[in-house]
Parts: sequence; C-alpha cells; structure tokens
Amino acid sequence: MCFYDKVPSGYSMRPGDCGGNDIWALYRNDVTRQECAQICDSSPTCNAFMHYDNHRCYPKTKGCGVTSLSNSLNIFYDKVPDGYALRPGDCPGNDISGIHGFVPLSECANRCNNDDNCISFMYFDGKECYPKTKTCSQPSTANPKNVFYDKVPSGYAMRPGDCPGNDIWPIHGFVSLAECARRCTDDPACISFMFFDGRECYPKTKTCQSTDKGNPKNFFYDKMVIIE
Repeated sequence: MCFYDKVPSGYSMRPGDCGGNDIWALYRNDVTRQECAQICDSSPTCNAFMHYDNHRCYPKTKGCGVTSLSNSLNIFYDKVPDGYALRPGDCPGNDISGIHGFVPLSECANRCNNDDNCISFMYFDGKECYPKTKTCSQPSTANPKNVFYDKVPSGYAMRPGDCPGNDIWPIHGFVSLAECARRCTDDPACISFMFFDGRECYPKTKTCQSTDKGNPKNFFYDKMVIIE
C-alpha cells in the first residue's frame, strides 16, 4: 500500500511544528490545508504555516531548522519559491554580498534568479537573505533559524553526488547552472548533468540509481519525464 499526501503548491511538508512566530491576525479554524496556504500566500510576512489536526491554520513569519515532533497532529508547511528546493540549515560561505539584504522570501529568490552566479540562498530568521555562488551536500543545522534554498532548473530534480562517466564533452563547459540546464535540455541525447563546484557543467547520456557522494562539490541533476 502506498500513502500519498497532497501538498499545496509552493510549499514543502514535514511533520511537527516550529513553535512561535504565529501571525494571529491570520489564524483560522475549520479550514483546509489549501485554504491555509492561500491565507499565508496573501501576506508578504508569512513564510510558513502549521496545520493542526487537519483544520486549524497557524500562519507564521518563520520556519525552523528542526521541527518539534511532540504532537503528532501538527504538520508544518514551509513556503518554497518556484524553482527551488528547501533544506534546513546553511552552507556557510560563498555569499554574494552585493545582493544580500533584509527582504521578503520572494524577493530573496528574485535576487538569486536575477544573478547568473547565484545557485542557492540561505534565509535567516525569516527576514535576512544570503544569496550564494555554491551549495553543499550537507547543510549545517547548528542554527535553527537558518533555512537553505537550492536553485533547481525547471524540468530537473537535484541530488548530491555524481553518476561518473557518460559525459557529453562537446557541450561541457564552465557556465552558469541555468546555461548547463539549457545545454542538456537542447541535446536529445542528454538526460542528466553534473554541476561541479557551482561552475562546471558535465552533461551526460545516462543517470544512475545511487550517486557517488565522494566529492561534496558534485551535484547531479536528472531530467524529469512528464507523463501526460
């Protein structure tokens, strides 16, 4: 038997709660998770919500690194900008200081989107934006106020590591993440690519079931198949 849980568009789901930081003016009872997401979307200060027992909506200004699992009826939803994947924690260093700032989550994503060198950002305490030129295989979760967002090109899924070999050398190069994805998308033989150290593109003709994680600077992107 397989269990599927519907997650509102623009959010990721995890069990538990990030206590505090509730936006009480937006609190609602007897609403669905989709309605709760719409309530959160209506406020630029809302970055997450907790849905209790499938009917109580607690919009929040902040998420957290690790949720409290003390109540099994709590389900937490983090807002995730389109084109990004969320992980608790931070990948220290490699900050793009010129576009750092105290801005809403959506603006932080926009700043990263508009800079070809930006492939991720850390959002601190629900208010501070740290765009970055690199990501990492395992974020540090020492500070529960850090939330990390990896840029994921449309049509791809990301995972740490590499599937060695099967490189398409004519379209290899030192390019941006977006350009690497474009090269793979435009080549019918390309079904994946490895992006090394935030700057080097290795398009490939094959993928693999389990990536080699020996080098923490390797990130693998699989082309997704859409079945209509």
